[in-house]
Amino acid sequence: MSFLLLALFPQRNLLATNNDLHCLAKNVYYEARGESRKGKLAVALVTLNRVNHKDYPNTVCGVVYQKHQFSWTRKYSKVVNAKQWADAKEIALAAYMDRDILGKFTATHFHAKYVNPKWNLRKIATIGQHIFYV
Repeated sequence: MSFLLLALFPQRNLLATNNDLHCLAKNVYYEARGESRKGKLAVALVTLNRVNHKDYPNTVCGVVYQKHQFSWTRKYSKVVNAKQWADAKEIALAAYMDRDILGKFTATHFHAKYVNPKWNLRKIATIGQHIFYV
């Protein structure tokens, strides 16, 4: 049975459902499962920051599954590591409940260090193997 988690996005007053948290956890798992806790939190916060941004869908699942945003959604595979999945779920909930868990982390984009996109964005952080932008 699904239940509504009474966590609010302060800017948009959105409620988190189990589905939102599941989508957020999947994004953390597939984008950052090999990263530190801070790196995983940063990926979760990018996802949440997009929900609050006018240029993106206003739901977590909408952001995660928006076309051409996260490469893992095009080549989805099953969760294969129970500990990393448990970590991703914990990170998703922690980020959702405390949007300032990394301070005022405003990034809306990130990529792996080995990728070189042609973005005209301002770099704000490098955490682990990812570079973050706003």
